[in-house]
Amino acid sequence: MKPRDGLRNKRGTTLVEVLVAMTLMLFVFLFLTADLIQSSGAENLASNHTSTVSAANYLVGIMRADGGFWSDWASGPGTLDACGNKWTPYTDDITKSPAPWHAMCTNLFPEMAGTGVHLQYMWNAKIQTADPQLAELTVWVMTDEASRHDIYELKTTRMKDAPYNPNKGVVPNPTPTPTPTITSPPPSKSPSPTPTPSPKPSTSPTAKPSPTPTPSPSPTGIYE
Repeated sequence: MKPRDGLRNKRGTTLVEVLVAMTLMLFVFLFLTADLIQSSGAENLASNHTSTVSAANYLVGIMRADGGFWSDWASGPGTLDACGNKWTPYTDDITKSPAPWHAMCTNLFPEMAGTGVHLQYMWNAKIQTADPQLAELTVWVMTDEASRHDIYELKTTRMKDAPYNPNKGVVPNPTPTPTPTITSPPPSKSPSPTPTPSPKPSTSPTAKPSPTPTPSPSPTGIYE
């Protein structure tokens, strides 16, 4: 009976380990899923911010390009948007309740044309008190996605006597590349020929000394 009891204990221990491992894996999966959802939401929010800023700049361009801007603000630009709808007057007020938001055409902003996404705008123009020749332009753009509102406000001015320049900027003329001046190097001096060394004078042979004459024997005297 003892071997069977030991086998049962081993089986029970293995089952507990499997349950603990599955629980840990479940927590890890939930953590990774929440992180992915948060990252996706942040990326979507950043994309909406970029589209909102682009839409606000586009509306300011419409106000600046309006040829009859100074004649009647209550009629708006008098032109049609990309969807064929007439633009609204420049008399919106964001402080009103409810605010008079207008649906904006999304043909130029396809990323804002998804299901559950709403792109709306308001704009206003008024004369500045200090300078009657200067108008203050205000644009509001709102994106509404999944009950999250994102409102962007853009303020700028337009002068009455300043002509509208449709060009965004003047492309500067490229600076001509200077032609490199080719300077010929000064002629190198030809090396002077190495002087040929003069031959050394040959030495005359040394004269042999004449033999020394043998002296004649001197007379020997004997004294008796």
